[in-house]
Amino acid sequence: MIAYVTTLISKIDFNGLILPMLVYTLLIATYGIFIWTFYKSVSKRDLFQLKIKDKKKQWQIKCIYALKYLVLFPILTFLWFAALTIILFFLSKSQNTENILLISMAVIAAARITAYYKEELSQEISKILPLAVLGIFVADPTFFSLSITLSRFYDVLTLAPLLGNYLLFAVVLEFVMRVLLAAKRRIANRK
Repeated sequence: MIAYVTTLISKIDFNGLILPMLVYTLLIATYGIFIWTFYKSVSKRDLFQLKIKDKKKQWQIKCIYALKYLVLFPILTFLWFAALTIILFFLSKSQNTENILLISMAVIAAARITAYYKEELSQEISKILPLAVLGIFVADPTFFSLSITLSRFYDVLTLAPLLGNYLLFAVVLEFVMRVLLAAKRRIANRK
């Protein structure tokens, strides 16, 4: 029995088999954690909490809440947009950079709109493209082109006005959705 175990251990190919498997496992797990964190944050309807305990400070708390949506929300949106754009840079071979940016913002905007309807639907929308990239990578790692991806990063630098418009669109959309939610809650409270 000891000779059999010794033979098995001697046949273990650490550099040729175990190390690559470990690297792939860690990369897939890390990417999975990233996707989970990404879609959980994008799909939350209420990104910031409004808790008013002291009626005397109600207006101050509401101002801070509004500032969070005017300052922190654009930062979050930019991070979501950047992450999804990078993922799409790897996924798409035929789309140009402007179309990839458009699709990225459209997915983020759709996820934000559906977060106000059903957060579960928003989660599904938010994770579909990142999971598709993982599926393609697992099925065909040669699909990705590093040179095409890098050229798209250089293209982004020339598209700053477009990025500004997309960010403004996302902030205005979120503001409209918050106003509609507040109106819906007021109507529900009157009944």
